[in-house]
Amino acid sequence: LTAEKAKLSALTSANAAHDAASAASTRATAQRDAAIQDLRKWWGEFRAVAQVAFKDRPDLASQFGL
Repeated sequence: LTAEKAKLSALTSANAAHDAASAASTRATAQRDAAIQDLRKWWGEFRAVAQVAFKDRPDLASQFGL
């Protein structure tokens, strides 16, 4: 009976660890998605400024993929 109780305790601990890892993964995914959204916003603003700045320098604009 003691051995079965120990197994149940180990299972409960493993389940709690799994739940914590799952929650951490969800948070990390949300942070990644927010960072990508911020980067895309920044890149859009950068492109707009760079297109104006490099209007007379198409060679430089092409280096930035504009």
